Amino acid sequence: TLPRHFLGLLALPWAVLCLPPARELLTARSPTGYDRRGACRLLDLDGLSAFVGRLRPILRSRRVRSELSASDLARLDGALLTAEDYLRANPRAAKEETDRRRDAADALITSVIRPGHPLHPAFFPDRALLHRHQARALAAGERPATRAARAAAKYGVLWQPDASQPSCRLCSKPFTLLRRRHHCRSCGQVVCDSCSTGRRPVPGSPTPKRVCDNCVRARNSLNGPGFSPAATGARPQKDGYMEL
Repeated sequence: TLPRHFLGLLALPWAVLCLPPARELLTARSPTGYDRRGACRLLDLDGLSAFVGRLRPILRSRRVRSELSASDLARLDGALLTAEDYLRANPRAAKEETDRRRDAADALITSVIRPGHPLHPAFFPDRALLHRHQARALAAGERPATRAARAAAKYGVLWQPDASQPSCRLCSKPFTLLRRRHHCRSCGQVVCDSCSTGRRPVPGSPTPKRVCDNCVRARNSLNGPGFSPAATGARPQKDGYMEL
């Protein structure tokens, strides 16, 4: 029995590392920090808290407040305030829920600050760099290699790959055989059919194309610049959506 106990002791450190909290804290896979009580915690650098912390100073800047319309500014402020209130009320919220809320806030901001917007590099420096690279490649006559790259070149947006999004960016419902993926031609995000009932003229197409509900709201539906209800054949709804 002695060799068996000895082997069991040798396996104990590995057993501890198999526990998710211990594995994350004791290995170098995830950065850690300390909360206000001095307890060691994981730092979710791409989570909701980091997302809000990065965008709040940007949204408070004088340039952003002078260049964004009052309605867009109110929507973005409201999204960040909602996220901050949720984090204060739920300091130990599950990562799945915080990631869902982060994606919803990111989808809203993406629909307002699209490629070509003067504030796009300030909000999304990495996406702005990718968009400039795609534009230069297209100007040089290079044919986009992937379907996402071709769509991005056609509509002038950052086209989100299908495989990168298992659920709708707006309602967070998972995609299934019945709930299919669709792309908003205005912001390039992957959404479900229920969250993209609107149709509007977009660059790169002579006919109105599918747009997500966030983009419809961002363009003030009837009164937004470049939006023509007559051209879409859509009818306005009370909540500002346009439906065919």
